Amino acid sequence: MHGLALALTWMAAGGLSAPALAGPMQALLTRDAAGLGVFAEMPIEQLQLAQESAPRLVLDSLSRKFHTSGDWQTESTLRGKRGPTYVSAAGGTGDEQAVWVLDLPETGRYEVAVWYPQAANQATDAPFTVLHAGGATTVRINQQLSGGRWVKLGDFQFEARQGQVVLSNKIADPSRRVVADSIRVSRRADPGPRQ
Repeated sequence: MHGLALALTWMAAGGLSAPALAGPMQALLTRDAAGLGVFAEMPIEQLQLAQESAPRLVLDSLSRKFHTSGDWQTESTLRGKRGPTYVSAAGGTGDEQAVWVLDLPETGRYEVAVWYPQAANQATDAPFTVLHAGGATTVRINQQLSGGRWVKLGDFQFEARQGQVVLSNKIADPSRRVVADSIRVSRRADPGPRQ
């Protein structure tokens, strides 16, 4: 773990170049600050260092539990993406949808967060709808800001084997784009009996 902390410090100072590391770590390097989250999180997941924490699910645009309907383009050019690609669609009437099927292992309260690369041509009101045990909640996200990191949509109650997150292209400005990259769903710890 000490080596990982040293690499992060060195990279933040701009002193680490991609050839300095080989193998899977080389692909994770980036010089922008948003990339530090990807750099640190992906090795933690790969090494399974967080196994004792509450159940967590991360799905990206390449997952078998992700699908789209309508006209979406697979892209890879924007910085701050999580993984090799993401998909985007032009603003419209909501006919284009990107869907992450959660299929959670157990009933409980979960935090839902999204990850997307930001750009000036993206929606300021991207509608992410969480389908949960209590119904559907839509949270509008400004995808011109806060990209390259997890952005919390909220905490929601889910039944086991159910739940979805849906991004549609129903935005106010049809000249903008919506971007679907990744979602993270993390089980909230049981607060226990109230005192």
